[in-house]
Amino acid sequence: MINNINSEFLNMELFKPLKETGKDRNIEKNEKALLETCKNIESIFINTLFKAMGSSLNKEKNPMGEMYQDMMYTEVSKFLADSGGIGLTHYLYEQMKKQFLEGKKD
Repeated sequence: MINNINSEFLNMELFKPLKETGKDRNIEKNEKALLETCKNIESIFINTLFKAMGSSLNKEKNPMGEMYQDMMYTEVSKFLADSGGIGLTHYLYEQMKKQFLEGKKD
């Protein structure tokens, strides 16, 4: 799956804050957009972890219950990422900052 990263992946909603800054020279605005994008990525990662853990439980299949559980996972994941998460945001931000923002300083 990781090898199949393409323009579709980059067009996903989670990259929206970063794409909206475009070629803006305002470093502060770009840094905020990059941080928001990194939080979105961490939120998706945490959500994936919750779903994997949830699928390992022995439970009855109930489509409505699964839908509400998915909604809960999504909201808890967003909350965790916004409140510091598991530290992934920081590492992503530092790496992506070098790649996306260093070239805009020139």
